Amino acid sequence: MEREFWLCTLLDGPITKTSNGPAPSAKRTSNVKENEAQKPEIIIKSRQERWKITGVIALSDSSLKAVPEEVWDCGSSIRVLDACNNSIEAIPEKIVALNSLNKLLLTANDISDGGICWEGLSCVQTLTVLSLSQNRLVTLPPSLGSLTFLRELRIANNMLGNLPVEIGLLKQLEILIANNNRLTTLPSSIGDCESLLEVELSSNLLAELPEAFGNLQNLKSRQNHEGSGFHCIASDLY
Repeated sequence: MEREFWLCTLLDGPITKTSNGPAPSAKRTSNVKENEAQKPEIIIKSRQERWKITGVIALSDSSLKAVPEEVWDCGSSIRVLDACNNSIEAIPEKIVALNSLNKLLLTANDISDGGICWEGLSCVQTLTVLSLSQNRLVTLPPSLGSLTFLRELRIANNMLGNLPVEIGLLKQLEILIANNNRLTTLPSSIGDCESLLEVELSSNLLAELPEAFGNLQNLKSRQNHEGSGFHCIASDLY
């Protein structure tokens, strides 16, 4: 009996354990697939989509001659449009589409009087900051007074000869920067801008300020007559 068992073992060879799991190469393939599935999908958004998400359109120093059409398609999602330091010549009526705009920054462009659709701009009642410095403006229209929520108006380095009487309607205006123009007089209505904190009128052709200027009791810096213009110094006007 013992001899028979020895012969069976000799003929069949040693007994080995059979594995029920997958082969090592199959495991490696499975792990690779799992890792690939766990990687986050990279989504490349268009700049218009980014503008809508952030609410900010940043186009300064972009060598633009016109505002891109896709800007107007962003509609009410835009709060800030910064297109400074370009060669933009016009702001069309389509500006009305940005009806939630807070800041319109257009410093250092080629905008002249006829280049701005003021009728459309005056419909943007959410506007608090308007910067038009370093352009080619000679006059500002009466419709400027429609921007009743405006807090900051920057119109320096243009060729403005006067300011519209309607500027007195800007009751919330806090900052008026109008230096380096050709202003010879200021409308007495400027005294109605009761919220004014800062006024810059240096390098103009002003000989005197209107008496109504004395109504601006909140000014932190006022103008002192010096030479042929008004230089922004401390408040010693009164």
